[in-house]
Amino acid sequence: MLKFKSVEKWWYSALLALIIVLSVLAMVNGIFSESLLMDESFFARNLDQFPQGFYIQSAPSAPLFYVTTYCLISILGNGEFVYRLIPVVSAIAGLIITALFISKRFSKFVSLVAVFLLSTSTVFVHYAGYAHPYTTDFFCSILLLYLVLKYYENPSQKRWLIIVGVSIISLLFSFTAFFVVASFGLFVFSCDILNGRSKDLVRKLFSALPLIVVMVLLIIFVYTRHTADRTDMWYWNRYFPAGVGPLAIIKFFYRNTISLLGYFFWNSQNGLIGLFLVILGTAYFIGKKKFKLCALCWFPIIVTLIASFLQKWPYGPVRTMLFSMVFFLILIGGGLELIWQRVNSHFPRIAVAAALVVLVLPQSWTLKQGFVKIHDSHEAFRTMSEGIRTDIEKNDRFLVYYGAETRFRYYFHEYVDRAVFQDWKCRENPELLAEFVRKNLKGGRGRFWMIFSTAKKTEEDVMISAAQEYATLVKKYTFPGCSAFLFNQ
Repeated sequence: MLKFKSVEKWWYSALLALIIVLSVLAMVNGIFSESLLMDESFFARNLDQFPQGFYIQSAPSAPLFYVTTYCLISILGNGEFVYRLIPVVSAIAGLIITALFISKRFSKFVSLVAVFLLSTSTVFVHYAGYAHPYTTDFFCSILLLYLVLKYYENPSQKRWLIIVGVSIISLLFSFTAFFVVASFGLFVFSCDILNGRSKDLVRKLFSALPLIVVMVLLIIFVYTRHTADRTDMWYWNRYFPAGVGPLAIIKFFYRNTISLLGYFFWNSQNGLIGLFLVILGTAYFIGKKKFKLCALCWFPIIVTLIASFLQKWPYGPVRTMLFSMVFFLILIGGGLELIWQRVNSHFPRIAVAAALVVLVLPQSWTLKQGFVKIHDSHEAFRTMSEGIRTDIEKNDRFLVYYGAETRFRYYFHEYVDRAVFQDWKCRENPELLAEFVRKNLKGGRGRFWMIFSTAKKTEEDVMISAAQEYATLVKKYTFPGCSAFLFNQ
């Protein structure tokens, strides 16, 4: 019996390690070879203008994430992988901590299923190699959750100070850590008040003063503006409640939570399965009297929903919600555990195990990404820059489409002084698009390039037609997601 248990433990550890290793391979595959996508190039642009780039409105990042990446670039150079280094390390560390956390709280089979759901989440794997702090947000969430629960296992002043210190660092690395720290702080102080520990409350508040100062500064400088009003965040508008009534809020929460769970855990499958398991998981933790863990999972979600109601942060299936994955995953794990424990005999357990395997099977293909030869991304700007560089002559000029500016600055940095960049105000305005071309070609002579990336075909056609009024098209270069046109005037 002893031998069987040791074999069982060995196989569980081996399978868990295999899932994690395959997921890590999928995360890192391509971070060296893929072009920076648009948001990534915004981040690269901000770092190129260090330190004032931090205050540029588009693609902002938390201060320490921003500064640390800048330091890495100073040491390792500005290759694409350097911008993605912190997110990849955060994703790997977060995945490992989450796997260990779940393994201690659920049965082996349920733990494997839960870790598999996270490891094969297409969104999690994709943004692990993305030059933005989305997986850093995730890492901060699981680390803070782990530390708070450890504190309650054995409360001490030392552990409390560790939580305060890690919370401050998390806030400086991750904007969404604000919701996690605020909700956990609310939980801890509420417990002290309800249990009549006023002395503990005063002591904790006093030792947490530096943390409170940092949070107040974030409220002033980051969360005072309505996110929906930001010109670079127009696509977030649908992730804010349309009404203020209880029914509107409930509908918004229901619809966006279903989308969120489907988007993060089952790719395109219906998130109703996820919501069903989340509700079961909540019942499981309440039934087991694990109130602290249940509350610590729900509080950040509720606080984020309130922030969305105030139009400070989106709530829905967007990358800005990656930090919530760990909380939903634990609740889903509770739901799976409840089902698994209710089945006692061997044959029904085999049937349930088969059903769970079917559930996770559709996204297992994500792990193949660790072994597929990665070509350039669907916006292959780097490949284009290498392909046309030999055709660029000394006196060539460049007209750069608004969607290509930041990538042009990165991949054609030596030609920036010869480029004219289109303003984002021209977006979806054919008259302004054509006027930009006419204004910069009128009275000019010689060769010039028009560079496009993530361009709408209609907008590209408008600008090409305007250019042909003044010049002759010599060559056209087409690459995935981008293109270049050479004219002679």
